[in-house]
Amino acid sequence: MNLKSKLVIIISLFFAACFSKEDPIEPKLRLNQSVELDAGESRTEINFYSLERDELVGKANPEDWDLYITPSKIQINYFRSIRVAPFAKEWHNQLDTVGLAFSYLTDKNPNRMWEIDLDSTYVLDMGFDSEFKPMGIIKLKVSKVGSDYKIQYGPIESAFELVETVSGTDFYYHINDKVKADVPTESEYDVAFGKYTEFVVIGEEEADYLVLGALLGSASAIPTTIPFDEITTLDIDTASFNKNKKNAIGWDWKAYSLDKGAYEIDQDKSYLIKTDAGFKYKLRFVNFYNNKGVSGHPTFEYKLL
Repeated sequence: MNLKSKLVIIISLFFAACFSKEDPIEPKLRLNQSVELDAGESRTEINFYSLERDELVGKANPEDWDLYITPSKIQINYFRSIRVAPFAKEWHNQLDTVGLAFSYLTDKNPNRMWEIDLDSTYVLDMGFDSEFKPMGIIKLKVSKVGSDYKIQYGPIESAFELVETVSGTDFYYHINDKVKADVPTESEYDVAFGKYTEFVVIGEEEADYLVLGALLGSASAIPTTIPFDEITTLDIDTASFNKNKKNAIGWDWKAYSLDKGAYEIDQDKSYLIKTDAGFKYKLRFVNFYNNKGVSGHPTFEYKLL
């Protein structure tokens, strides 16, 4: 090997060592990825899935947290069907729920579902535990103090007030336990599957229903009736996404058939998904039952475009 060839090899190795780690690592092109989720025996577990990482990044119980706090929003735990009622009385005078208007915060504003406001006072019906026992009713106020959050709370029937100061920029908080919960944040997953309450309109009927469906983390999505195998990158590039619409996938990819006595998947519905990193996917559901024939265990498939 002559001197010139040796120099070429040395220079190539030098540049590879210096710059290879700077190149972004993109997901590999693949055939359809199929995922079957396990919601537990009671079908109450929440599954957090990352499309970019092709993996389940965490599971949680709805009792694990009460609030999700980020710099831009404060959300009640929508996987536990917490109800909220604002009140205007002085804290020590609000000792019952008489005259309060409770809401699941599902139809207040489609772009702010489940959100409460800073510096406002609320009564919270904390929902039910895994055995469907009520978890109590409390008063709550969250304020921002510098970079910290001041959480004021107490039982509805008492004028007594507890105050906790919590620091952080993106975290889940359990009020009574006074701890942050170890749950994947929105930047760590794309889609979460579980039971939640949603405002549903069917014909002339409007009501809040407990449903099992998919809610978005940091990703955005829209439904489409384009056949799954025909969806292309162009379809996503020309689509209009609403990043604030967390229930864009939702629950109506399935419907109950009275004739068959079982849920059926809507074969004509797929979803276009775009992640924060700019990766584009198509996704569809293919089953709602596990291998034992138990409902509430969705199987979906997706593909990177």
